[in-house]
Amino acid sequence: ILSCGHSPCGDCAREVILLAVAEEGRFPPRCCNEPYSRELIRHLLGDDGYRAYKEKEREYKSISRVYCAVPTCSAFIPDDKVDVEYATCPKCDTKTHLPCCAVEHPWTDCSPDPALRAAVALAQESKWRRCHHCRMMVEKTGDGCRFVTCRCGKVFCYSCGGP
Repeated sequence: ILSCGHSPCGDCAREVILLAVAEEGRFPPRCCNEPYSRELIRHLLGDDGYRAYKEKEREYKSISRVYCAVPTCSAFIPDDKVDVEYATCPKCDTKTHLPCCAVEHPWTDCSPDPALRAAVALAQESKWRRCHHCRMMVEKTGDGCRFVTCRCGKVFCYSCGGP
């Protein structure tokens, strides 16, 4: 039985947990706005699944997220692996240069990525906004309220970009 009084079957509760892990806006897993207990999550996912859950929780709680610069890896780099200038990937051990988000390149200057420049130009032209929390690009569709909700769950003003 959950803290809200509901008692979903194990399969349904597990599905809610897996959706929360896959989609940040649904994290943490909950029913009636009451988060599932850690004991229930561990019981339903098992040790390996719970470890993966904890990794996602760590990623979602990180304020300034960094991901591996190697496209075939792209793993989240936790805060304790982030230095002033470099972040070391826990999966492939590659160092990502933080100013340019590219693979470590000692003795050479950062070179701006043409694809990134094109994406930034498109975002400016389309008047997209970045979420103040996760830095993801957000496009407002339709008219209505100027406040939008990002995929990460944070609400911000689309007009000024502020919280």
